[in-house]
Amino acid sequence: MGRLDGKVAILSGGGRGIGRATVEMMVAEGAKVTFTDINVENGQAVADSLGDNAMFIEQDVTDSASWPKVVAATKERFGLINVLVNNVGWVTLDDADIEHESDEGWRNIIAINMDSVFYACRTIVPEMREAGGGSIVNISSMAGKLGTPSMVAYGAAKAGVWEMTKSVALHGGRGEAKIRCNSIHPGLIQTPLGLGVLGTHKGGDPSETVARWVKGTPMGRPGEPEDIAYAVIFLASDESSYITGVDIPVDGGRQAG
Repeated sequence: MGRLDGKVAILSGGGRGIGRATVEMMVAEGAKVTFTDINVENGQAVADSLGDNAMFIEQDVTDSASWPKVVAATKERFGLINVLVNNVGWVTLDDADIEHESDEGWRNIIAINMDSVFYACRTIVPEMREAGGGSIVNISSMAGKLGTPSMVAYGAAKAGVWEMTKSVALHGGRGEAKIRCNSIHPGLIQTPLGLGVLGTHKGGDPSETVARWVKGTPMGRPGEPEDIAYAVIFLASDESSYITGVDIPVDGGRQAG
């Protein structure tokens, strides 16, 4: 306990799944956390369960003007910001291959998964410099590193997050106030989004699709949200103070082959 004592964090998409597990773990480790979500009911329920060290703000992460407002509210309540977790992500069954993806579908997936990371980093990097440094953790995906023919927009967005992470890391390493930036690439995680979309995207019985995926994973099981949260805690903490610009697969060995 206490690995994040003194840290002030902002996390997007904290209402359920990986985001919720990460918020809960960050607070347990001593951080003060502002987390956002578009689902008010989910977000408020998480905040109510965590007490004074967590604050929920409703946010559409694709609205660039929302980010300065989240920063201002966080500084007013908790102080200077030194951790950012870009966790929000979304993919739908409308995401398709290159021949069938629509203009609207492409723009929506890119906006939620990649534009939001750009807006957040652009807004919060100067705040971290004011704080004397910080750590940014971007939740990308295995889909950003391996081919995803049936989800062209999602794969492109998550690959963009991966590359953006490196650019931010190189930029943030300049000057006295060191700002680190790393990405995490989850495999199949037991969340409604992870199991639901993967299970139905390729057609057939969703449970059979998931079973085939697990069979091809060396560790033989889906991941849990906490598996990602533990990686976030490490990258957000001073334990990783000499790590920046790297990508960490948390996928049960799926990307090793």
